[in-house]
Amino acid sequence: MIDLLGKPVIQSLKISIKEKREKLTNLGITPKLVIILYNTSLDDIAYKEALLKKCLKYDIVCDVFDCKTREEFIANLNKSNEDKNVDGIIVMGKRDSLTDIYLKSNIDEKKDVDGIGYLNMARLYSSEKTIIPCTAEAVLKLLDYYNVKLDGKKVTVIGRSNIIGKPLFMSLLNRGATVTVCHSHTVDLKYHCKEADVLCCAIGKPKFINSLYVNKDMTIIDVGINVDEDGKICGDVDYEDVFEKVKAITPVPGGVGIITNTILIEHVVDLAMNRIK
Repeated sequence: MIDLLGKPVIQSLKISIKEKREKLTNLGITPKLVIILYNTSLDDIAYKEALLKKCLKYDIVCDVFDCKTREEFIANLNKSNEDKNVDGIIVMGKRDSLTDIYLKSNIDEKKDVDGIGYLNMARLYSSEKTIIPCTAEAVLKLLDYYNVKLDGKKVTVIGRSNIIGKPLFMSLLNRGATVTVCHSHTVDLKYHCKEADVLCCAIGKPKFINSLYVNKDMTIIDVGINVDEDGKICGDVDYEDVFEKVKAITPVPGGVGIITNTILIEHVVDLAMNRIK
């Protein structure tokens, strides 16, 4: 059994980011990220702090707007859209439906660093090159790094969220995989899982997938980050139960989750490179 660790993937990404960052420095360009907070949780605040550290490490300017009202949120989004020195915009927090629609409709697609806007989603669904949500791309980067073939393979994705399940489904489909998407209404989930060459889990249920769902030739990508009954971080997959019964698996923690922040930094740097064109 092979552990698909996230650290080597991050190291390979760092090399690419460093090369692009040096090129920007030579041209006098400093990448800039805007973080817009709105109705945030403790997890959002922790994510913000982690991003601030990453930005400092890569010499990326980062402005943070903590919005208390919808009007303030809209004003800061529009201001960031219009600022030519801003390369990326990310929004953190639980948005109400009106704010969410406004964001997806109005965020500048060239600054949509997490690929949530309608224009970038439409490009993904049209098989065009675009920015996709960072967690979904982290899965793809990990599969690429470990040379997991997708063309012609059966891939089962458990979860249909707009930020992981759906963009991951379309990205895998664009790579020639035969993709099955499962969710809470799926009948006979075990069957769809056991038939897969690659199983991607993003359901938010600790240790939900056990050895009854897997086969010996399967690669498992566990996107879930949960807390088990002992207060320890775990994934959607019962790692200990399936460990000797699959071909490869991402551990939690130490797999997909730790790659995501580096992907976002890569997106900011890539968007800053657009200033050269």
